Amino acid sequence: MKSIESGAIGRRLWAKSRENHPGPHSDWFWDFEKAGSGAILDLGCYCGEIARNFIGKEVLPVEVICWANTQVKPIDAEGHAIELVNYENGAIGQFEVSRTYRGEMDLRDEVMGTEGTIWVNSFLRTGFEMLSSGKGEDYGVEKAETLSGWLFPVGDEAHELGYPAMFVDMFDSFEKGTPPSGDFL
Repeated sequence: MKSIESGAIGRRLWAKSRENHPGPHSDWFWDFEKAGSGAILDLGCYCGEIARNFIGKEVLPVEVICWANTQVKPIDAEGHAIELVNYENGAIGQFEVSRTYRGEMDLRDEVMGTEGTIWVNSFLRTGFEMLSSGKGEDYGVEKAETLSGWLFPVGDEAHELGYPAMFVDMFDSFEKGTPPSGDFL
């Protein structure tokens, strides 16, 4: 974020965020009455906050278009969706979310500006690749559908998912009496 805020990529034009996986860990996510939505709420909330950070939290959305569908699981909520957001400064946010994606967790983010682009692939191509027969393994990768074949583990999943930074930010805000950086407002 410091590179973006310092102007390294120029004026921010477009933020893209993608979060896809083959499905949640808990069955209640598939129950519309309990979950309240499908992939848009479950995964899109992260994509939206990532775009807000990239584009600027002070920049408001003026238009949102979303296409969603359920084509795989027999549920009342959407299994996957694409959302486009037009912001007041002309920037565009693009989100792709799916609970029906085949393979491991796919987390990718991109921000493009007038002077450059930053591309982040947090889970699939991290430089850590593993071939396994699957014997003796009970965990390989977050949201992996199989433990055999080529896997792409993440060295430190908690940090890649941002948990330590999120908790530090929240606790610091609480102690200092200041708003957290992720307030969703």
